[in-house]
Amino acid sequence: GEVLRVLVNSTAQIKCDVGSSLPDDKVLLVVWYKNNLPIYRGDFKLSQKRKSNGNLEGVVPPKQPLIFNERRMRIESRAGPYEEGGNLEVTCVVQEGRPPPTVTWLMNGQIQNSVVDYSYDNTINSKLVVRNLSRIHQHAVYTCQASNFHKKYVSTNITIELYLRPLLVEISFNNQPMSADRKYEIECQAIGSRPPAKITWWMGNIELHGHSQKVS
Repeated sequence: GEVLRVLVNSTAQIKCDVGSSLPDDKVLLVVWYKNNLPIYRGDFKLSQKRKSNGNLEGVVPPKQPLIFNERRMRIESRAGPYEEGGNLEVTCVVQEGRPPPTVTWLMNGQIQNSVVDYSYDNTINSKLVVRNLSRIHQHAVYTCQASNFHKKYVSTNITIELYLRPLLVEISFNNQPMSADRKYEIECQAIGSRPPAKITWWMGNIELHGHSQKVS
């Protein structure tokens, strides 16, 4: 027989096909059974008896996914900040659900494949590993999505934060010879870092002090 799946606490409509290939055949009796016990009957006229079986399964949706970092600390909305070039390891935990749900990871809406799933005690754990984080991962939205029913999903999002290295470091000076007992101003500019880079000045192995720093 056929299997009809429906979400719990919702209404199921079950159709019974009583058509016949015989032109003069008409339905006499239709009886509905639940677990082999009659629950409803309808009387008709002039027909032979026909029987069809099917199963009705209640679908229990999974709970809202929970996302944890590598230290098993729950991530509410933002993860990190992580080092540029480092790794991201997060685990999505999905509880309950009958039948067991399918768990999917997405980055900005695109399905991710670096996933390891394992289950125990009616709980699915889906671990996502992203290696060598780069600037494309800054503020990326990762979604853990679970579903065990057609087009019905529960999901949780997290946003990734990164520490970004400077893209460019420049020293502004005309490179002309210096004279003793005179004051010169040399500027060093670091571009593209997050948070702003801390700039230090050195002469050989000696750190120089007395400089100022401006963030823009």
